[in-house]
Amino acid sequence: MRRLWSIPGLFLCFLPVLAHAAEKPVRDPAALEALNQLGKNLRNLKQFEVSVDSTTDRVLESGQPLQFYHHTQMLVGRPDRLRIQTTSVEPGGSKTLYYDGKQATLYSKQANTYVTAEAPGTIEKLADTLKAHYGIELPLADLFYWGEDGAKNDALTSAIYVGDELQPNGMVCKHYAYRQPGIDWQLWIERDNAMLPCRLSIATQTDSARPQHTAVYSWKLSPDVAESNFAFTPPDGAVKSDFKRADAVAAPKKK
Repeated sequence: MRRLWSIPGLFLCFLPVLAHAAEKPVRDPAALEALNQLGKNLRNLKQFEVSVDSTTDRVLESGQPLQFYHHTQMLVGRPDRLRIQTTSVEPGGSKTLYYDGKQATLYSKQANTYVTAEAPGTIEKLADTLKAHYGIELPLADLFYWGEDGAKNDALTSAIYVGDELQPNGMVCKHYAYRQPGIDWQLWIERDNAMLPCRLSIATQTDSARPQHTAVYSWKLSPDVAESNFAFTPPDGAVKSDFKRADAVAAPKKK
């Protein structure tokens, strides 16, 4: 890391950006409002498809961080249609969640098994149910809740606008940086068009290894939301089972 910063001119090229960020208020109202506006934009999307490439650090007991890659593809037809495909090198590999407004099905391609359960009538309620009853975090669930409760901004101890930046795909995004107890996070939002998330980076403050999670978003706002995209048809040989309740209360032992 020291060698990287010793390259002639590299540190100097960042000085204007860092100085510009330092001049901003600790809680810049414009940076806070950007989160509220982003939430409104996301909630106004009735149908969309988003592709996300992400990396997540896992820290060994020795303190050495390891990085794992995930790819997630989400197709949404509000209020009650959802399909999420995840690909990962971690155990479990590729999984697909199908939701048609009445039933949720989670299919594991490697094992050729699936679990199914009745589901509530909206995507938001589905996310709540999966977490509360089955201990399952819906991938990219933040896209449905972002900015829903403006009071959450009160937890931010710092919110600054860093500047406009050109992304690898040629898009220009507004770069914001936020801090709250336990984490530092950065968010890049499209400057033009639908003003949707371009990129997200989260770093943990409480671990000296500073593990990070990063995500890069690609959006499609006019996808095919035909009913067949959300219906699950078991492949040949697929084995069915039921979701295991994580909130079940164990029966008391007989004396």
